[in-house]
Amino acid sequence: MTALATRIAGDLVAAMKSKNELSLSVLRMLKSSMQLVVAEHNKDYELTDDEILTLVRRLIKQRKEAAEMYLKGKAQDRAERELAEAKVLEAYLPAQLSLEKIEEIVAETAK
Repeated sequence: MTALATRIAGDLVAAMKSKNELSLSVLRMLKSSMQLVVAEHNKDYELTDDEILTLVRRLIKQRKEAAEMYLKGKAQDRAERELAEAKVLEAYLPAQLSLEKIEEIVAETAK
């Protein structure tokens, strides 16, 4: 099991113990999606961290698109739920570089 898969499994157990309904439902959805990908390959297939991150990004995109549709349909509470789910999933993405750091890298590379 990869480091990210182990982290997700541990967070799922922690969400169960703390009775955090939002995190629990999101992590169950993520784990189910991971199991579907494994089932598409074969039972001995193991997802890599990159594959899990791709799956997490896809799920975040789906949540944000659903929130947008709910907002257009005047369902504010459902849109907020979708955005909250996306926020839980974003915790599994690597930290993004700040604009200053990107500019610094570009300046160093341009020398």
